[in-house]
Amino acid sequence: MTEPKVQPENRSNLFNVFGERLYAYHELSLRMHEQDDYRTTDIDNALTEMEFEILQYFGLPLHAQVFAELLQFFGSQDPIDDEDIELLLAQLKGRAEKYTKAQAMGAEAVLNEGRQLHESAFEVLPYVDIDLSLYNIFLYETLLYARDYDTADILNEMNAAASAPGEIIMAIASDELFSGSFDEAAEASGLRYWNDYVENAWVGKHTPGKKDLRSLDHVREYGRQEDFPETLLTSGCYISAVKMESFAMPAVAVEMATDYEEDWLNMVVYMPFIDFLALLKKATNQSVAAMLRAIFVDQVDNQDLERSDIDIRQAYGTYLFCPDVEIELVHTEIKSEEGQVTHHNYYETFDFSDYLSEADQASE
Repeated sequence: MTEPKVQPENRSNLFNVFGERLYAYHELSLRMHEQDDYRTTDIDNALTEMEFEILQYFGLPLHAQVFAELLQFFGSQDPIDDEDIELLLAQLKGRAEKYTKAQAMGAEAVLNEGRQLHESAFEVLPYVDIDLSLYNIFLYETLLYARDYDTADILNEMNAAASAPGEIIMAIASDELFSGSFDEAAEASGLRYWNDYVENAWVGKHTPGKKDLRSLDHVREYGRQEDFPETLLTSGCYISAVKMESFAMPAVAVEMATDYEEDWLNMVVYMPFIDFLALLKKATNQSVAAMLRAIFVDQVDNQDLERSDIDIRQAYGTYLFCPDVEIELVHTEIKSEEGQVTHHNYYETFDFSDYLSEADQASE
């Protein structure tokens, strides 16, 4: 066991209640992961009982896996010390306080607040006892957040989905969804947005094929030797990476590629953070878009603007496609090193300079 870093007199009251049990939980968790068939062992049952006890103490719902994942992540760390336990307990306390507040506010108010704060489904739905099913994630991310559907309607749909027959639930996560076999049953269950879900799932499956992926990877690595347009209007783009920039106001550099003159044009586009959020709202893969949104919103909220970029292609194995995006781009800077081009096409959205100028004036 790692030597504790927190002195006994500085330990929290929660540590005194749960410290010993969390060390035991961690030791059991490591033993469980050392076994091949750990999911059926007595150790796994013991861990589940301990998770139940701890979540129950904090008043957190036992059915929402997102809360238990805090404990499971803690159980996979090695080594741990008192500071790790204190951090876990602070996270549990914070989520318990948020859960209590959400119950008092009511589900509709929580959903509205989540949309306003750009929170993801994983940051909102568990706090109002709504299952994180693929259908509910679609309702929140695509219809409520990205398309501004009425909150009461979305909440009613989530409640209808909770009582849908098992066959509908199974179809949601399978290719049988596209057969049309479940459409009548979904309509009979009162699911008003079933067809929207099916259409969205179909679009989401249309990721770049192997040939396009190779072409996108090639242009990303080697660039393009031809001249670049001074301005560019595109109807769609593939985002490969995003980096927070340290300007006076929140801004990002988005690496993207678009189809240009029967070839791919790879570029880095500087834009205000709010423009980036608008771009993510149009993404076909809202699950990846929601993860990116959560990461960068957290950076802005905490003014942690020095972090490394998020490489979507590397992290998720694909590119994030944003259809019907009309971005007017100005300013390009061509760079080359020993004949090999690397990100030599730097652009900025048409109002980016004004955005930075306003920020500089405000800081004076």
